[in-house]
Amino acid sequence: MTDLYAPNHTLYVRNIDESIKLNDLKEEFTKLFSKHGKVLDIHARKAMKMRGQCFVVFETLDSAIQAKQELNSFVFHEKPLDVQFAREKSDLVLKKFDKYDPEVVKKRRRIRENKRQGISVTIPKTTTMDTSQQVNESVGTTNVPQQTQQIQQPEIEIQPQTTQNIQEKKKESLPTKPNRFLFVENLPKEAQKVMLDLIFGQFEGFKEVRTVPNNHSIAFVEYDNESNSTTAMNLLQGFDIKNEKIKITYLKV
Repeated sequence: MTDLYAPNHTLYVRNIDESIKLNDLKEEFTKLFSKHGKVLDIHARKAMKMRGQCFVVFETLDSAIQAKQELNSFVFHEKPLDVQFAREKSDLVLKKFDKYDPEVVKKRRRIRENKRQGISVTIPKTTTMDTSQQVNESVGTTNVPQQTQQIQQPEIEIQPQTTQNIQEKKKESLPTKPNRFLFVENLPKEAQKVMLDLIFGQFEGFKEVRTVPNNHSIAFVEYDNESNSTTAMNLLQGFDIKNEKIKITYLKV
């Protein structure tokens, strides 16, 4: 099954036996998941909506990936666990890597609370530049009065070009057609083949990762078809490895 969210330090676990007491669950899960790496937190709640599910936060990405591979469908108290990557990174992880913004965390919590209360907040998009914006919030509504002005584009002086130059530029500007091969750039030195195999191997149809000797910053990834390579590219685009955001494109073939 294709993952819904990109690999990260936090796992979302569900289909847990709801009869297990909260303290017992945390203790057993700590022992179970710690076999694959250091666990920073087991987040489970007594609330009715959270029963049968919890979040497991690992110290490293490799540990989270390995735990997901090994424990997804693992039979725990006679029920197979459903283990997936969480949609959002844990606050603990954000703090650890110096990316903790209290305002962002407050916003995330406010959105979750609004969802629980059935409040929907929508801000319409605009194609023009906003010169002023005032948001008046009330329960269930958001009004956004805006004053806008069109963006004036500068005139461009067109230089005469030869037919050959035009054809060459057109050829260069053509996007690479989607295919089953991916070209990965901006990799840090720490991103060895084993780590890349774990990251890209989470997606359906994965075949192999090929690294380049004497150039750690790039790699090639092969999937069995174009659809699976596209899914992996979309979910991992800009993925953070050791504070470096990777860039993924189709390989020119």
